[in-house]
Amino acid sequence: MLTRVPFVKSIGMAPTEVRMIFTGDWDQLAAIQNAASGARTKAALIDPGIFFIEYAGDTQTQAALATEALAKIPGVKKVFNSGGKAYIFGAVNAVDPRKFAPTLKDAGFKFVALRSHRLRTLSYEPWDKTVNPVQIQNRLLKVPGVLRADVDAAASTVTVLLMRDTAKDLELVGAAEDVSITLFPGKAEEEDEAPKTEGMTPTQDKK
Repeated sequence: MLTRVPFVKSIGMAPTEVRMIFTGDWDQLAAIQNAASGARTKAALIDPGIFFIEYAGDTQTQAALATEALAKIPGVKKVFNSGGKAYIFGAVNAVDPRKFAPTLKDAGFKFVALRSHRLRTLSYEPWDKTVNPVQIQNRLLKVPGVLRADVDAAASTVTVLLMRDTAKDLELVGAAEDVSITLFPGKAEEEDEAPKTEGMTPTQDKK
């Protein structure tokens, strides 16, 4: 399927990852994810990743202000915005999705939902003092479907970014036990079904 996507070449396959060269525009990257979906494969771009969010605000002036704010988040490479909806591009390991809501709030908007991924925040309790955040992060990243794991040792929480319809909470709990911590149910920031991105209509000029 990927060989049929325009602007894709030099495809390299690994058991859980595909590397390729893409020479198209930013808004055409969605075709890669849609090709994987068409082949009934659960996949998500990671470098660059595509984050799709919704927020409250629908005028063109407001959209421009939201775009400007989101573009300043560290790691963000490009933002396409159409009042109330925004596509944010950037490597998954460089863009912290926890920053979307506070960034929009500071700019005067209300964050509604992250539609492209599942974002789970869970509290944890270490079994002893030898457990460190790096151990927790590395183990959770090995769970199929987990794209990013951020550990806040001070708050004893873990925020996990997942591909939709992949890892469940019980799988995360089991992985956590491997590094001697107990994970507790937390907040599901967004559980609704994510729309396909093939209908994306950028409103900014391509640069």
